[in-house]
Amino acid sequence: GRQRQRILVIKLDHFGDFITGLPALEQLRLAFPRDHIRLVCGPWNAALARECGLVDEVRSYTYFPENAIGWNGEPVETLEQFRTAASGHYDIAIDLRVDEDTRKLLAEVDASLRCGIGARGRFPFLDIILPPEHENRANPAASSAAGMLIAPDRFRSQMPLRAPFFHETDFSVTVQQILVG
Repeated sequence: GRQRQRILVIKLDHFGDFITGLPALEQLRLAFPRDHIRLVCGPWNAALARECGLVDEVRSYTYFPENAIGWNGEPVETLEQFRTAASGHYDIAIDLRVDEDTRKLLAEVDASLRCGIGARGRFPFLDIILPPEHENRANPAASSAAGMLIAPDRFRSQMPLRAPFFHETDFSVTVQQILVG
C-alpha cells in the first residue's frame, strides 16, 4: 500500500469553535483513515481532542488567551513555540479556523500542501484555498477567481453531457446522488 501520510490540523480557537470543528475532523479521519493526524489546538481543548479519538497526536499552542477580554491581538505564546508544536514534515497542513488571524501560521509549517480559507492575495503560500463565505455572497464572481475554480472535468461523472464548465444529466444514469455547487 501507499506510504502513511502525515497531516497537520491547526484549530487554535476556543471551546465552542472547537466543537463546531469536530465534524470537519471526523470527515478528515474518514478520508484519511490510516494516515497520521497531528492536531495543534489551544490547551483548553487538548483533553477533548485526545478523547474524541479522531487524531493520532495532540499538541497545544496558545494563540488566543482563554479569556479574550482585553486581548491585544498578538499570539500569547511565541512563534518558536508554535514551530515546536508543528515541527516535522507534513504531506498536508490545514488551518480549520474560519477567521483568517491564524492563517499566517501555515507559512511556518513544512508541508507539501497548505490548506485554508482566505484569498490568494493575502495568503500566497496556500495551495488549496476556500473562499470566505462572506466574499462569495458579496461577489458571486469570487468563486471563479484563479486558484478557486475546480474544473468539472476533475470530478468523476456519469452524466451524459459533459461540457467544459458544467455537467448535465437527464437522470437516466442514476437518481441517487446529485452534486450542486
